[in-house]
Amino acid sequence: MKRSSILALAAVIGGLTLTGPSAQARPAPPSDLQQAAQAVVDSGPAGFLARVDSRKGTSTATAGLADRSTQRRLKNNDQYEAGSQTKTFVAVLVLQLVAEKKVALDAPIERYLPGVVPNGANITVRMLLQHTSGLFNYTNDSDFAVRPSTTRTRRSR
Repeated sequence: MKRSSILALAAVIGGLTLTGPSAQARPAPPSDLQQAAQAVVDSGPAGFLARVDSRKGTSTATAGLADRSTQRRLKNNDQYEAGSQTKTFVAVLVLQLVAEKKVALDAPIERYLPGVVPNGANITVRMLLQHTSGLFNYTNDSDFAVRPSTTRTRRSR
């Protein structure tokens, strides 16, 4: 066999070896966000869903169950009801706007939401953040009824 034939045969065999099962693409290791999601679920909660938007793009991670009764796993496009968590997020965003001098804590809320908040000319942003505005708590209304959701999570539409 000529030397060039042997080299060609070696190249073909080498190419087959490289494309065989050992060289197939392996799944990427879980991201730090995905590892954190799994760690949260491992500590007790049924499920965890996170989305991080940054200049580099959007990252999502899920772990655990969306529904314990059906054992349906969470998906990255599931939605959930944030409930009281929104108060903290809104406060952080408002304080960021205060730091940027786009909102003043002692300004009446009427300046930013004209006609939306009852007595808004006499209620400041600070009062709303501190829950000292005197606005009626609708959950104390006897006519207010919380209806349990039939599904714990809803898919995006």
